[in-house]
Amino acid sequence: MKKNGGQLAINDKRRVKFRKGKALIFAVIFAMLAFVSVGCVSAATYSVCPSGCDYTSIQAAIDAADPCDTIEVHSGTYNENVNVTKQLILRGVDTGGGKPVADAGGSGSAITLHADGIMLEGFRATGSGSEAGIKVTSKDSTITGNDACNNIYDGIYTYRSSNNNIYLNNFINNTDNAYSCFSTNFWNSTEKITYTYNGSQYTNYLGNYWDDYTGNDTNDDGIGNTSYVIPNENNDNYPLMQLWENYFAPAPYVFDTDAGTYPSIMGTHNGTITPSDNITVSTLYTYPCVRTGGHTKSIELYNETGTLIANGSWNRYIGDYHNITIHNLTGEATYVTLLKNHKYNYTIVTGSYPQIIHEPGKEVTGGTITCTNFTDANGVVHYNCIPAIRLYDLQK
Repeated sequence: MKKNGGQLAINDKRRVKFRKGKALIFAVIFAMLAFVSVGCVSAATYSVCPSGCDYTSIQAAIDAADPCDTIEVHSGTYNENVNVTKQLILRGVDTGGGKPVADAGGSGSAITLHADGIMLEGFRATGSGSEAGIKVTSKDSTITGNDACNNIYDGIYTYRSSNNNIYLNNFINNTDNAYSCFSTNFWNSTEKITYTYNGSQYTNYLGNYWDDYTGNDTNDDGIGNTSYVIPNENNDNYPLMQLWENYFAPAPYVFDTDAGTYPSIMGTHNGTITPSDNITVSTLYTYPCVRTGGHTKSIELYNETGTLIANGSWNRYIGDYHNITIHNLTGEATYVTLLKNHKYNYTIVTGSYPQIIHEPGKEVTGGTITCTNFTDANGVVHYNCIPAIRLYDLQK
C-alpha cells in the first residue's frame, strides 16, 4: 500500500480513534441489536445539478428526502461533505461531464454512509482531509461504480460496519486505498457477472480496481491471481487489473482471426487483409500460446499502391505486452482507417510463441486474411501460416 512521510502521524491519530472506538463498541452492538427494519413508504426521485434541477446541493437533497427516495446527481463538482443519514439511493449520472464529484476540500470525508441499506453508485469522492473519500459506518449498503481518488488518508474507510457489498469501484492515488476497523464486508460481487476483457467474454465474480495492486493475471481474464489485502477486513479476492469501466465497454475489436493452433514458432508474416466494412483500428492483439510471452514485435500496413500507412512496435515485456499500438503515418490521427473491400498488405514480425492459423487464407470476423509467405525463426519459408491476431480501436 502507498505510504507517505506523514504516515506515522496518521497512524498516531488512528490509534486515538481506535481507543475511542473501543470504548463505544458495546454501545454500537446494543444499537445494532435494537435496530428494527422499517418498510419504505415513499419512492420519490429528486435531481441535483449546478442549476436547473430540484437542488444544487447534494446534502440539501438528502436532508429533504424521505427514506427509500432516489437522488440523482448530475455531472459537476460539489464542494461539500456529503453525509447520507437515511436509507436512500444516491446515484451519480454522467450528463456529459463525467461522474459527479464530491470534493471535501481537504476536510473530513467526501461521502459518509451513516444509515443502513444505502445504494451509492456513480460518484467520484476526492479531497478528503482527516478521514476518507468514502466513509462507511452502515450495514447492508451497496457501493458500486464509484471512484475514490486523491484523498490524504483513505480511499474508503469502514468503522463498525458490516455486510456491505463493495465492488466495481476504482481506488486511485490515496495514502491508503482501504482501511478498516471492527468491520466485515464483501469486497466483490455476490453473483458472477458477464464482462468483456481485451475483446473476450468471461463470467466471474468481480472485485475492485486498486492502483497499488501488484499481483499477476496469468490467464488474462482481467482478474488478479492473488487477493488484494485490506487490513483488519475481508480481502478483495477478485481484484481488477484495469479500471472497472473497461470491463463493460462494447467489444472494441473489428477484425478478429480468432485463436490459432500448434505448432507455433516466431518469424515474419507477409500477407493481406481485406475488411468487409470500413474499420478504424488503433491496437493489435496477438493470441499467445498458453502461459507464454507470445507477442508481435512489429507491424507494417501498406495500402493498395504499396504506400506504408501505419506501423507499430513492441515495447518490451511491460504491462499488457500482448497489445501494441498502431500509428497512422499519413495524418495526425491516432488511428488508421481501413476501407471496405480494399486489400492491405501486412508485415508482422512475431516473438516468443504466438498462435498461428495453419491455412493459406481464411474468412474471419470483419473480413478476410491471407498468407503470402511466412519465414520462421529457422529461415524456413511457409505458405500456410496466418498470424492469430485481433485488430481493434482501443479508443471506443
